[in-house]
Amino acid sequence: MDNEKNLDSIVTDSVAKVVLKHTIPAVLAMLMVLIYNLADTFLSVRRMMICRLPPCHWKPLSF
Repeated sequence: MDNEKNLDSIVTDSVAKVVLKHTIPAVLAMLMVLIYNLADTFLSVRRMMICRLPPCHWKPLSF
C-alpha cells in the first residue's frame, strides 16, 4: 500500500516537491557522516598530541 502511495506521489506531485522529499534525507545522512568524521579527526589528533608520536606506547585494555 505504501509503495503505491509513494509511486503515485512521484507521478502526480510537482518535481520540486519530489526532489525536496528525496534530498532532505540524503543531506541529513551526509551531515551525520560529516559530524562522525570531525569527531574522529578531533580524537585522533588529540591522541597524537597526548602520545607525542612516534613512538606511541598505548597499551590495550585487558579485561
